[in-house]
Amino acid sequence: MYLRLQQGVTIAWKRKDGVASETALTSGETVKSGVLTVNQNKLASSSSGMITYICYISYYDSETKNTINITADITYTLVKNAANAKLCTVSSDTYVFKYGYFSGFSRCFSGSTDGTGSRG
Repeated sequence: MYLRLQQGVTIAWKRKDGVASETALTSGETVKSGVLTVNQNKLASSSSGMITYICYISYYDSETKNTINITADITYTLVKNAANAKLCTVSSDTYVFKYGYFSGFSRCFSGSTDGTGSRG
C-alpha cells in the first residue's frame, strides 16, 4: 500500500515490546514517506513475544483551522507450535484522514512453526 503524504501531514512511528514503554524504532525498522517497513524477524528476539508499532499522524484541517492528531497501532504476537492456526482481525471506528484519504489496513497471516507467518 502506498500513501501519498499531502502538505501539512506528518507521520511518526514508535514501538513497544510487550508492556514496556514506547521507544524509538530499532535496526531493521525503517520509515520512508510515512510507511513503516520491518525487514527482520523482530518477534524472535522479543523478550515478551509481542511487539506493538504505534503510528502518530498529524495534519492540518483547513476547514476547521485545527491540527488533527490521531494514533493508530498494530500488535504482532509470536505464536509457537501452531502450524494450522489462522487469525485475521480488522477493526476501525474511524477514518484516519477526512474524506477517506487513508482508512487503514490490516494483513492476515497463517500460522507457521518458525514464528514468521505467511500472508494469507
